[in-house]
Amino acid sequence: MAEKLIHLPIEAARAAKWRRGREQYGPVFIGHPLEELDEELLDAMNYADEAARQGFPTADVTEGLQRLCERVRAIYGAAGRKGNTE
Repeated sequence: MAEKLIHLPIEAARAAKWRRGREQYGPVFIGHPLEELDEELLDAMNYADEAARQGFPTADVTEGLQRLCERVRAIYGAAGRKGNTE
């Protein structure tokens, strides 16, 4: 079994995750990166909320993720939703 990404340095984990995605989905990014980022941030907020329900101190994490999500949505709106929307 491969090592869990959470145990790797962040940049190594990012590279491994990207590599896995390229192996699974091919070399070309499909979709709109800001729309995908928004969905991932929504998932992350849900995970942080669940962690809080399980007793982990993640309330400030959820708040930070929400601010990031708001920034991404503002960038997306200002850009006129340009890009690949498949």
